[in-house]
Amino acid sequence: MLKPEGIFTLVDFHRPTNPVFWPGIAVFFWLFETETAWQLIETDLTNLLSEVGFDVGLSEQNSGGISGAQQPALYAGGSLQVIQAKKLGNGLEVFNILH
Repeated sequence: MLKPEGIFTLVDFHRPTNPVFWPGIAVFFWLFETETAWQLIETDLTNLLSEVGFDVGLSEQNSGGISGAQQPALYAGGSLQVIQAKKLGNGLEVFNILH
């Protein structure tokens, strides 16, 4: 369980912003992943985390966001994303991000 104001870090695949990376992602998913991975790559995880009570630093007005960094941080041609989010609230709720 993550305590209030705790930091949650997520590293996962993302839709590549550089088309050169699509063939590698496609082959990797074909060999090692399931249909769920293809669905997850289409999911906006920053908004999903925000909906369940995390501060992901999406708001420009929110200077208290995670290090003021733009979320998600993208690497490897946009094919990897790193999202850091701060848990808000009292920490008593139990949630399921992906149904």
